[in-house]
Amino acid sequence: MLSAKLSHAGPDGEYLQYCSSEIFRKKYEEADCWSCNVVLSLMQSMTKTIEDIYIALREVSLTALLYFGAIWVAAYFIKSFGSFAAQDTAKTMDGLLNFFFKWALCYVLIYTGIDTIVEFVVAPLLDIGYSIGIGFNESSSIL
Repeated sequence: MLSAKLSHAGPDGEYLQYCSSEIFRKKYEEADCWSCNVVLSLMQSMTKTIEDIYIALREVSLTALLYFGAIWVAAYFIKSFGSFAAQDTAKTMDGLLNFFFKWALCYVLIYTGIDTIVEFVVAPLLDIGYSIGIGFNESSSIL
């Protein structure tokens, strides 16, 4: 029945018959589809390469974050306490705590990776958007 419906689809009927979801999934499960193996191989190699790059860049990024953070703290103290003018200790500590918060946030995001960003930033935003959309849908007569 499916092939009869697809054969009437015009000049692309042959390709549509091959690419229909049921036939394609069956060929994929049987591993009779060479293009499936090519795509699967490409996806696996791409994932492996990205994982290797992420691990290498994570170590370099954490080292750079550590050293540049130490340099920033030293320069901040030299700037703050290096003059003979009256010092506002509360303002200096506020600037230092602000920097340490940003530094710690960067460290956590680099160390834990994209999953943390998705879990704590993207997913809540999508959930809020979904809740607002459901609210609009319930209050209107669209669906």
